[in-house]
Amino acid sequence: MKRLITAVLLMTFISLNAFSQLGDGKFSWSDIVYAMALPFAVFTGCKTEPEPPVIITKNVKVNLTFTLGFDTIDFTPTEYTPVASEDSDWQDHFSATGITYTLTDNLGNSWNSATGFNGTVSIGDGPYANSTTYTFTQTFKMNDAVIGSHTIRVRIAFGNFATLRDENDVTITPPLIPPVSLTLSKQVQP
Repeated sequence: MKRLITAVLLMTFISLNAFSQLGDGKFSWSDIVYAMALPFAVFTGCKTEPEPPVIITKNVKVNLTFTLGFDTIDFTPTEYTPVASEDSDWQDHFSATGITYTLTDNLGNSWNSATGFNGTVSIGDGPYANSTTYTFTQTFKMNDAVIGSHTIRVRIAFGNFATLRDENDVTITPPLIPPVSLTLSKQVQP
């Protein structure tokens, strides 16, 4: 928003008296009045007031990897992709390196990518027992604000992570950790 401050002028009138000789040897007296505009106060330029901040929001999904039949499970994000075409410029405003995540299980174990966790959990980390299903919750954050999360249940068989199940204990087929939708949001000056 801009406000223009205008100049203020003071009009001054100056009166001069003139005495002149006429051609016949006589003298004449006359008043001459001049009008002059003198600056009283002058302000130049415009004062610019800052625009109010706006909030940019972009939606991306994060893809994860999972391979059945091994004694480790990997929750590392492999790719961030825009959810819709209007979100395709999300990297102009956000960086995937600013997204961290925590992973917790129903045994009370917790891991954090911000402190060096590489995304991989092994059977011995639980420890996770055969013929048991465990719940893992992965919570994504940006600037300490939660931007998305999901819960996956994993069944252990023969000392390996064997089957994936969703929050309702339904087997996920094909056995891939589903993408997670994240809402990225921040306040910026226009």
